[in-house]
Amino acid sequence: MAYPFNKQHRGSGYTSTNCLPSLTSVVISRYPHSLWISVPGFLWCAINSFLTGIAATLVVFLAPVASGSGIPQIKCYLNGLNVPRVMRCLTMIVKGVGVILAVSGGLAVGKEGPMIHIGSVIAAGLSQGRLRFLKYSLGCLKIFRNDQEKRDFVSAGAAAGVAAAFGAPVGGLLFALEEGASFVYQRLTWTIVSYCSFL
Repeated sequence: MAYPFNKQHRGSGYTSTNCLPSLTSVVISRYPHSLWISVPGFLWCAINSFLTGIAATLVVFLAPVASGSGIPQIKCYLNGLNVPRVMRCLTMIVKGVGVILAVSGGLAVGKEGPMIHIGSVIAAGLSQGRLRFLKYSLGCLKIFRNDQEKRDFVSAGAAAGVAAAFGAPVGGLLFALEEGASFVYQRLTWTIVSYCSFL
């Protein structure tokens, strides 16, 4: 049962949701009776096609490696296969914007896989401590600039992505230990626990 939202509308049958016109009713009220179905349907298709078209254009022309969920690329990277441009900042931006536009456009995509990829890219960037396009480097993070440390950070970033997507820090830890990390040792486990509990 819906309750009236103030005393003035009590007994009138209006509730808080009844007083707000829907977008469809606003659009329909502007056209004659014969166009009630065709115009809103056309607008809906046009807006969704426009949003998904922008997302597809970004992926095709700016960062083709941003296509898909990103989980297979991260697993390949963590198992020793260097996938070109998978850990770039541009890939992360295109994946984030593309997922937002694809979900807004009505595509049946989820945010979980891209969150894992985005978390991994952020962690890889933290391990390097530098921005190539700005020619800026943090000297205090030089000790992490080797391949093993970078892969450990990426594994922890993937776990943080799982923890953020599902709201389950222990699930992030288990994902990183089962699926992501090739070699598991105590320091890596505590790094992953700290990343996941931070979220």
